[in-house]
Amino acid sequence: MNDDDILVINTESKSPTKVVEEQILPLPILTEGNPILKTPVEEFDMSQVMQPEIQKFIKQLKLTMKTYNGVGLSANQCGFKFRMFVIGTDQFQMTCINPRIIDVDGEPKLMREGCLSYPALFVGVPRYEGILVHYYDEYSQPKELWLRGITAQCFQHELEHLDGKVFLEKVKPLAMQMARKRQTKLIKKIVRHSK
Repeated sequence: MNDDDILVINTESKSPTKVVEEQILPLPILTEGNPILKTPVEEFDMSQVMQPEIQKFIKQLKLTMKTYNGVGLSANQCGFKFRMFVIGTDQFQMTCINPRIIDVDGEPKLMREGCLSYPALFVGVPRYEGILVHYYDEYSQPKELWLRGITAQCFQHELEHLDGKVFLEKVKPLAMQMARKRQTKLIKKIVRHSK
């Protein structure tokens, strides 16, 4: 073996390279009165799901939901015309793209709910306790499963957002009037405590 046969690799780097991760920030949430909240959203092109900008958006949607203590958030609530939403908690989250309800279990029951686009407003809304759903996850995988309880309630609420409907449309006028009074009191209390 001669000196020409030896390969020497310099493992010392004069300037270390830094891997910079893009910072993910929460998105702004549209509030009551914004026309986008009442505009139906068309099917999402599933060939786009794995694109880096869509994956980043999904992370932002999840972060936004968590930041504002929500249990569900649709893309159009943040001004994006993507037919998708996220639901869940710190322990469990699911991304639902092109979601739909296939079947329901039983009769609708009145369930109390709120909405990040309607701060401090809580009303009773008729919801099915169990629903069979179909959607695609954030990896473009089709899913079909039964949801129950609050997960089913959130799925129904967020799906209505994508259809351009808001949960207040199902509330009777007197119940709405009382809910608005409670909302005003709650907002005043929050403002007082924040000073």
